[in-house]
Amino acid sequence: MAELREIDTAGGGNGAAAAFASGQPLPVALLYRRCDPAELPFALCSELEEAPGPIGQERAVEALEFAVRMRRKGYNVYALGASGSGRHNLIEDLLRREAAAEPTPPDWRYVNNFADPQRPHRLQLPAGRGTSFAAAMKRLVEELRQALPAAFERDEYRARREVIDQQFKQRSEQSFGTLQQRAEAKQITLLRTPMGLAVAPKRDGKVLTPEAFEELPPAEREHVQTELEGVQNELEAIMRQVPQWEREHRNAIRDLTRETTGVAIAHLMDELRAGYSDLPAVAEYLDAVGRDIKENADDFLGPSAPQAGTPVPAALEAAIEDTRFRRYQVNVIVDNGGRRGAPVVYEDNPTHQTLVGRVEHMARFGALVTDFNLLAPGALHRANGGYLMLDASKLLTGNYGWASLKRALNAGEIRIETLEQLLSLAATVSLSPEPCDCKPSWPRPIFQRCITLSPRSIAGFWWSRLALPRLAPIVCANCPNAYIAIFCLCRNRRPAQLSTPPNTYSY
Repeated sequence: MAELREIDTAGGGNGAAAAFASGQPLPVALLYRRCDPAELPFALCSELEEAPGPIGQERAVEALEFAVRMRRKGYNVYALGASGSGRHNLIEDLLRREAAAEPTPPDWRYVNNFADPQRPHRLQLPAGRGTSFAAAMKRLVEELRQALPAAFERDEYRARREVIDQQFKQRSEQSFGTLQQRAEAKQITLLRTPMGLAVAPKRDGKVLTPEAFEELPPAEREHVQTELEGVQNELEAIMRQVPQWEREHRNAIRDLTRETTGVAIAHLMDELRAGYSDLPAVAEYLDAVGRDIKENADDFLGPSAPQAGTPVPAALEAAIEDTRFRRYQVNVIVDNGGRRGAPVVYEDNPTHQTLVGRVEHMARFGALVTDFNLLAPGALHRANGGYLMLDASKLLTGNYGWASLKRALNAGEIRIETLEQLLSLAATVSLSPEPCDCKPSWPRPIFQRCITLSPRSIAGFWWSRLALPRLAPIVCANCPNAYIAIFCLCRNRRPAQLSTPPNTYSY
């Protein structure tokens, strides 16, 4: 290589000349470093132990550990790092270790609201008891389908039913018999016609024809007409009382049915209540179930006989059978019975429906119908009481995912609703289920912590849209060449010292 020289002439020839020596070829030993396998203390890489944590990210780990220890509503975590930095695995592994030592959150389930079926009730049970309660309700329905028909076949019920029927019959016969006697004394008889009862004059035990009635003397004809009008008025008065008597008869039968049903289900309901006596919400629901069973005891007495010559298809009969008892089912949307510790949920597609749940439909008799059994949970339900991990880029581009997440965290409740309801575009009747709490409650906070993962490419965009409530302690691993930055975030106000995007801030 030719010799290169640079002469400084700015000082009138007194400048020093900097000379560069000729280039020398590099030895082969400096271009390649050979590794002798015999010097390695292992034969296979699988023999090596896993690294205890990410290499060179001690401050990031410290920041995340500090963040998950903040037990206040509104404090979440925002993790920033380049693709391939391992932030997802780092956070998930640490959260799972932390969650394993935390209490298991409760089960969530939806049950029928017998007063307003369009607004299902949500119930909270200790972990594992939601599934057992659903099974207990299923057994209750099966036992009632055997116990109630047997109760209504007993001689005691038949005898009391016969007494009520006889009382109604005697009351009706007595009223019409008394009227018949008074009419006979006036030589007027009661006739049964296709249009109902009618009155007519008679002579010598025979009903007068219209021609014979017209042949009567005027004075006698006028007297008979007056008597006919009097008896007719009495008959109309009795006929006006018949619907009231029938209503009283139905009420008496209904009261007998309620009483018989109450006696038949008492021991079954008491046994079920005893198993959940420590849960007032369940006891209140079971009281509503008992009242509904008494009002709809006919559903348990078997299907009505089909008309002759019109066989019911098996599929239709099964659908009708399923519809009659669906209101007593229990929809367990979150079952933590087999879980140890708090949940850690990663949602890969954070949209409105995958976060807050959805209302499903099924085809029934040519129409789409829904009920509380078709409520499906979202990631917020599954992560309630634990940790929810989301990708910031997917959350921002998801279908109303960011708005639904903010609404749930700010309100402290998870409300299942369709997009049409969210945007006030619903034109059909749908469900409005009671929301699930995600805020502090006894015996421990059951709200979740939201962990948001973000690449550097959207850090500035994301940071400019964060709404933070109070000033929060911030622990950062954002050194000049750091790969991961973790911030503990609040909801309303951004700290003044973080007015620049986090990837340019270090300390």
